[in-house]
Amino acid sequence: MINQCLSNHNSRVTNNLDQATTAFIGFLHGFAAYTFVFLANALTYAATEPDLKQLWQVSRQKTHDFINTDLKEKFNKFKDTSDIFLPEDAAKMVGDDVDAYLEGTGVSANFAVNFVLPANAKEAVNISNELGWTKDLPTSVTVISGAVAIKAGGLIQGADYADAVLGDAVDPSLSNQLVARAPGPPIVAPARASGLVQAAATTAGTTLRGGLTVAGLQSEGGLRGLWAADAQDTSVFTGVTPLSGTLYAMDGAALGTGEIAIQPQGAFASATVMGSPVASTVDGVGSTALYAAGLDGIGAGSAWNNYADTLGATQPYTLALQDVVATVNGTAAYTGSFTLVTSDTPSFTGSGHTAVPNFARTAGYTTTDGQLNLGPATGGDFSVGGASFDASNGVALSGYDGPITVTSVSPTSERVELDGNGSFFTLHASPANSTVAPGGPATFQARIDANSDDTYTTTVEAPPNWTVALDASGLVTATPPLGTAPGDYAVRVSAQSGGAPRPCGLGRPHRHRHASTGCRARRRSRPAVHRAVGAGRPQRGAR
Repeated sequence: MINQCLSNHNSRVTNNLDQATTAFIGFLHGFAAYTFVFLANALTYAATEPDLKQLWQVSRQKTHDFINTDLKEKFNKFKDTSDIFLPEDAAKMVGDDVDAYLEGTGVSANFAVNFVLPANAKEAVNISNELGWTKDLPTSVTVISGAVAIKAGGLIQGADYADAVLGDAVDPSLSNQLVARAPGPPIVAPARASGLVQAAATTAGTTLRGGLTVAGLQSEGGLRGLWAADAQDTSVFTGVTPLSGTLYAMDGAALGTGEIAIQPQGAFASATVMGSPVASTVDGVGSTALYAAGLDGIGAGSAWNNYADTLGATQPYTLALQDVVATVNGTAAYTGSFTLVTSDTPSFTGSGHTAVPNFARTAGYTTTDGQLNLGPATGGDFSVGGASFDASNGVALSGYDGPITVTSVSPTSERVELDGNGSFFTLHASPANSTVAPGGPATFQARIDANSDDTYTTTVEAPPNWTVALDASGLVTATPPLGTAPGDYAVRVSAQSGGAPRPCGLGRPHRHRHASTGCRARRRSRPAVHRAVGAGRPQRGAR
């Protein structure tokens, strides 16, 4: 008969509740310590270990050695030192707390498995030993014995857990690759000066007229737009008026004909116009940017606070609807994506990046208290109160009331026609070019033409290491450092109106030629493109 028993029936909890808390804190500290040490090692060895996978493994090994050798040794030295300065009971308490913090806490027990002979066999063995037939033959044998400990928490286990996370979860996804250093000199910020420039009105007129060839424009405020496009045009909407037509499933199966009510399945849905040319009439408040798209037609982007877009067509067209609930004749309701063939003129309402004249040949807007940035103009004319003004650096308008017509001219330009009232300003450098001797300063005036007195936030940017200054009258002084190579350099000037209700500004580069006696070598630097501040080119197809 084999009896298995525990030799120690007094299994005990090795630490109290305070030590369990200490062990839990140690676990968290171990996880954090491993993470930070790992990052430090990765940054340290990144310069000498270009292979990312190898860098990962080296950082893990270095971190493991630090936690399990260096850090553990320091804690053990602290525990040993406490025996010298503290009473025995206090030193033991400190040692238990350090062990709990470092190794964790839990339950331990001793055990043994014995082989014991039955009673009759045991008696026979005893008789045999007494008669001398056998010598010290045992009546029981210990098969196995030992101790077991179940521990949780502790700094070491926290660090091991962090190593498992970094090693098993992250490492397999890294591919073998090299870290290349970007060639070339470091990027140096340009020299810059800014300040407030007072500028008096140069004309009293408020009637703004012109036809300018530009690369793009930005309009903000109350807008009413009208255009027609034969390309696909998508609107994101939150509501739409009922319309009649035939609803089809995406596989082409007809679902019903009659009055169809559409509403978004969630917060919003989308409708894409396909087929016949469809006109859009949009009323809303927000901003729109129109630009030469690089292809035929206008490119556009928008950010509507709110809008209403009414469609119109002379023959049936198709609407591709996504994420909608469509109800046919008030009875059958369908959820999902569908196509709808109709000739009605529904009105969509919504907000966001949508309802713009992408790929339309011509778009007409009427603005109320609008803010426009145009430019730079490569052709055309611009007048204020009948007096002509140079718009080659662009024009900034505020408080504009009137029509805007945009027509695609080429893949790189469009014509903008204005005929309304409002405020304007243009910015020029006078003179536009200057030539100076080595080490000498160039001075020019940031000249602003406007129909109202205003204060402009003006900024001057020159090449790195130059010295630039700007005074309250708009006088700019730019001085290249000694040793500057002969050539052409651009000094950029930008101005933003302080009186406009929203930011309105222009930028203009001044060409600076740095001469050298007896040397005609030049290094040309293309001037930065001066365009209206904030009128960045939208992404193609942005809605």
